[in-house]
Amino acid sequence: MKATRLLMSVLLACGGMASAAWDDGYNAYAGDGAVPGSEEVLVFDEPAGVDPMYSTPSVNSSASYSGQHAFTPNDMYFEYLGNMTLSGQGAHVRVSNVFLTMPFTNPKTAVWRGWHLDAKLSARLTNIHTSGNKVVDEDRLYTVGMNVAVSHAIGQHAQFQLGLTPQFSTDFDVMSSQNFFWGGYMAYSMKANDRFSYTVGLAFMPDYYKNYVFPVLNVRWRYAPNWEMRVEASRLSAVNVTSQRFQWGPFFQWNSSMWTVHRKGETQQFRMTNCILGMGAEYNMTPGTTKVMLLGDLGMTFYNTFRVRDKHGDHTLEKYHSHPGLYGRLGIQVHF
Repeated sequence: MKATRLLMSVLLACGGMASAAWDDGYNAYAGDGAVPGSEEVLVFDEPAGVDPMYSTPSVNSSASYSGQHAFTPNDMYFEYLGNMTLSGQGAHVRVSNVFLTMPFTNPKTAVWRGWHLDAKLSARLTNIHTSGNKVVDEDRLYTVGMNVAVSHAIGQHAQFQLGLTPQFSTDFDVMSSQNFFWGGYMAYSMKANDRFSYTVGLAFMPDYYKNYVFPVLNVRWRYAPNWEMRVEASRLSAVNVTSQRFQWGPFFQWNSSMWTVHRKGETQQFRMTNCILGMGAEYNMTPGTTKVMLLGDLGMTFYNTFRVRDKHGDHTLEKYHSHPGLYGRLGIQVHF
């Protein structure tokens, strides 16, 4: 089991190319004669501080960046998991997530001595509802986080990246230092050619993962004329890129989220993990300089686990498994 948890954790730490980069071109690098401070740059385009599903940093590797506006939400989605039967408990569980990301800077203009700044705030509201025997009924769980990242170009085809990802995750019935989790990452991104790009580095979350330091290996590979393999924040997918407006493909992902909660009169940690297998799609509704992308996923959850630990996360107090359930996600991303 320890080996399995470590393998899952390594997969979790492997961020990938942001879903903003569905288009064919790898335009992450400026051509000759670019104006300093306005060149295309690699950015951390996954949600800030809180990965939308896994509460871990996600490092973006050579995705094409079309810009963002400060204080304008650019990533919103609704996610549903259920109706899942708790094994041996006579209960059914439904989970919903509402997620929002708001950038504070534009990395194309926030430049100091060659270092580009990307700062974002993300918020997620999670509701977990149990019908029947309510052994798990943690509603109104909140996660708020920041992703403050700096990147520096190394030549025209690579970048060095540093980031900090503090987050606050709780049910707000408990207000203490136990609600706070922090982490960070450092990585090197390289565009080898028009068909292959990668990121290597380290990600660390000392509180959340018990001082683990994770290797980061992200790859985007055009292995066939119309297909790409991508790793997107614990999501392994094969994407059909025949059309620049509509892409689709199967995916597998592993989710993990944790909160500090007030349960049975005590401060405890509540953690939810699951795997998802499904089909994803993305449609560009407004082709042009500003793109409004409609995203959707449909699939099934499995290996669903709900775990309650003591407030320090050292001992498991309760553990519940559920049968497979329906998974769906619908969202909008805006690319300026």
